Amino acid sequence: MNYEEILLTKTDDTFYRFYKLLDSTEPDTYTVNELARRAGLSYQKTYNMVQAINRQVQQFSTEQQRILTPHGGIDTRQLKVSLDWYRFQLISRNLPYKILYYLLTNPAPTLENFSQTLNISQSTIFRKLKPLTQFLKRFNVRLHYKTLSLTGDERYIRLVLYYIFHLAARHQSIQIFPEALQQRVQAVQALANEKIRLFTEVRERLDMDMVTAVFLLRQDQGHFVPDDPRYNVLLDDNPNYQMDVLKALQPATLSADDLIGELHFGFFVLNYPPLFRDADSAFLQQHLAYFQRQNNLIWRFCTDLLAAVQHACFNDRVNLAQDRVLFGNLLNAALGYYVLQGPFMLLQEENSDGVFKAYGKNQLYRAIDCYFAQLPPAFRAFRKVAPALTKAIYLLLIRQYIGNNPQFQLRIGLDIHASNYIYQDFAEFLDGMPYFKVHPYTSEQAAHDDVVITTSASLYRQNLATQRYFFFTLDDPASFVALYAKLYQYYGKHIMTLRRMQTLPFTDEELAELY
Repeated sequence: MNYEEILLTKTDDTFYRFYKLLDSTEPDTYTVNELARRAGLSYQKTYNMVQAINRQVQQFSTEQQRILTPHGGIDTRQLKVSLDWYRFQLISRNLPYKILYYLLTNPAPTLENFSQTLNISQSTIFRKLKPLTQFLKRFNVRLHYKTLSLTGDERYIRLVLYYIFHLAARHQSIQIFPEALQQRVQAVQALANEKIRLFTEVRERLDMDMVTAVFLLRQDQGHFVPDDPRYNVLLDDNPNYQMDVLKALQPATLSADDLIGELHFGFFVLNYPPLFRDADSAFLQQHLAYFQRQNNLIWRFCTDLLAAVQHACFNDRVNLAQDRVLFGNLLNAALGYYVLQGPFMLLQEENSDGVFKAYGKNQLYRAIDCYFAQLPPAFRAFRKVAPALTKAIYLLLIRQYIGNNPQFQLRIGLDIHASNYIYQDFAEFLDGMPYFKVHPYTSEQAAHDDVVITTSASLYRQNLATQRYFFFTLDDPASFVALYAKLYQYYGKHIMTLRRMQTLPFTDEELAELY
């Protein structure tokens, strides 16, 4: 179940997915038939959705004009409502968002008051909130209807609330909250920006306004985070720890122990990126340097695990630790699972069960699983979270595994009738993806290739029946885009066939536990 399925009704989720299709399609005019084919829906259902969306977007934005064409299609060039804003409008009218907002902003929430305010029965509330309560259970957070409260580890409660409100209100962040709260958030931000170097470096990775708002609102309701000695792996001799400057802004009623817990957890959140992507990121370099210098439990665990996996799956041909982005993400995953001793949410909208379905319990998965089954005593602190951490590490390493494992790659013979310069451009583009292995086409080698890509119409026609030959034209960029889509679909079928033959699948129950 993805994020939108938790917060939207099935009907609204269908509308969101259709609007996402419109938003990701090249701006142009499209007929109902074209949209129906792309969305995999019937003509009538697509027609009804097009009509409804035309009305919705005009309600959602005063700048939005009619987007229907004279013949009933859509002119997506006229769309002015962003996908984020469209999604927020859908989410904010649904019950899960409304009850969480009510819980977070109301000093004395009750089910009776909430039910009366919305003029909705309590039985309807229980029924419509089942997907949300199931999501909360993944993090051992419970929604109690009798007291209308969230209970569990306060850290998880805040992370879940941040996760939901950040993704829901990404278009406007804390503007969804009252003006008085916005001013308090700005006061904290001003001090942090001035005094905490790390704070300014993470602003592009985290919505720090939303983080601060959730912290303040939970504190206002008397919920605080106790300290935890596990934070020491991040705190010991860390020059980036400058959180004490925020003491003056903490509630006066806060005990000394709770104050330390709040500051330490706040620092942990500042080191809680969705995912590193830039190998040259200054923060990533600082992160790696700190853990290497400390040579602490997190660094030693990640180093030992990578050494075991690269020996089992890569025959020590590569040094995985030299991939800075990979190693930085592995450090953060290990840090999150170690500190929280439970699921560690990487803030992403789409889950990755497609990866698990495609590649199954292959050699990589078995090697990671075997490592945890024989976990060295020095790393027993990770034993409790081993199943979830196994899957997280699998996701981080799967691209490297594919790129070094020919059986998971498409062997592509590339036949381009143009200069070597142009050939190299296309070859390097395709070869840069771990799923493809490209080499120059020869008639002798073609029988051993999975796919042949050609700019020769005659060669394509001669081998059309094999369904392994793909044609594109050099002077039409759209042709190459279409080619990539066909390759991706072909790879999906190829890899699923291979997986069924050589690896065990994940069960539905196992997939449900991944997130």
